[in-house]
Amino acid sequence: MRNKWMIVILFQFVTLVQLRAQEDFYSKGTLQYEYKINNHQNVYSSDDEDNVWQQNFIENMPKFSTYYYTLRFAKEKSIFTYKGKEETAKKMWGEDQLEDNIWFMDFVKMKYFNQKNIFGEIYKLEDSIGKIKWKISPNENREFAGFNCKKAVGILFDSVYVFAFYTDAITASGGPFTINSLPGMVLGITIPRLHISCIATSFNPIVNENEIIPPKKGKIKSVPELQQKIKDATKDWGSYGTKEIWKGFL
Repeated sequence: MRNKWMIVILFQFVTLVQLRAQEDFYSKGTLQYEYKINNHQNVYSSDDEDNVWQQNFIENMPKFSTYYYTLRFAKEKSIFTYKGKEETAKKMWGEDQLEDNIWFMDFVKMKYFNQKNIFGEIYKLEDSIGKIKWKISPNENREFAGFNCKKAVGILFDSVYVFAFYTDAITASGGPFTINSLPGMVLGITIPRLHISCIATSFNPIVNENEIIPPKKGKIKSVPELQQKIKDATKDWGSYGTKEIWKGFL
């Protein structure tokens, strides 16, 4: 009888350990993110103080804009899509185009697909996933969406610093936009030079895997082709045009 009870207790213990492991580690799910941008700082440049476009923008647009995105991930794939925006007193130029922007990552084939609406036309980028070099700060932690996250610092476009917080409790790699290459899911990023932040606000372990598919709309273009198109269209916008090129290809 004693051996029988020992077997029962051992079975219950193993079951609890398995359940606990399932609760603590996730390989698929759905994350909600809040994306915030300082419009005034992102536009302002002391070199362009006399630029009429810059002055009009700052005077007529809200200082901050807040948008919401959804990240679905499973089986080494993820898709990041626009969900909506916080109501503001004045509407920002280009907000109607945000719902067309999609970031799809395939970490098996190491490919990404980015559908973007640029000045009313939809384009599709296909390229290899570029790994970001990170320096991890294991002693600096923050909590996002209920997960304890470690800090890491990476560099985009050779000179733009990104500060990220990731959790290894979500075993899938990736994060918002095309942020990747950390040992877990990125739940928070800040890019001071672009005056933007994107943080996870909630997590659901349930995901519709049928929705994790590459975007299908748009004219296929290379990154240099689209960069040149944006540069040509914003050549009279002062330094803001250059910032838009960086921000558009996260």
